Amino acid sequence: MNGGWWRRNRWGLLLLVPAVAAALAGPYFRDAHVYLENPTEPHVPVAGAKGGWVTYAGARMRLDAVTEVESPADRSGKPADLGGGRVWQAKVTYETADAGALAGCTVYLEDGGARRFGDRPVELSPVGLPSGGGCDRPRAAGASAPPGEGPYQRDYYFLLPAGATPAAFFVGVPTAYPSYAHLPRP
Repeated sequence: MNGGWWRRNRWGLLLLVPAVAAALAGPYFRDAHVYLENPTEPHVPVAGAKGGWVTYAGARMRLDAVTEVESPADRSGKPADLGGGRVWQAKVTYETADAGALAGCTVYLEDGGARRFGDRPVELSPVGLPSGGGCDRPRAAGASAPPGEGPYQRDYYFLLPAGATPAAFFVGVPTAYPSYAHLPRP
């Protein structure tokens, strides 16, 4: 037995350094993969507590209420034929100092199965809903810039299939992807 312990185990010791480095770096690469996989699609939730504020894309937001719209009517006042679907209204409060922070946002209402439904789908066209959409501060008629400061509220309308129950509200802003705001239903 010539050479001692170090000589007999030198190859094992040399291979031990990269093996330990790979074992320690593995979790970091796994997390980086989430962000690098598709940075142009929202897939990393920024979630808050039920009824609580979430800070996302330079703004704070809170889902205030999600309620079913009872007996929606068409523009002539007759009951709207929605093929068994149900209309839901979501009220969201926003607060931001930057008027363009939420520009180009996309909103969805998620059901318990994580299916997403868009705001004011074409199926709701016959229903006399107020116009709206977006996440920016509502503009006064004829105004070129958003008025006022402080929190403001926006209303959204969704058509969900029979049996679907709203569970959360989704806000995505392209400049903040891959993150999105995930506001649980209060």
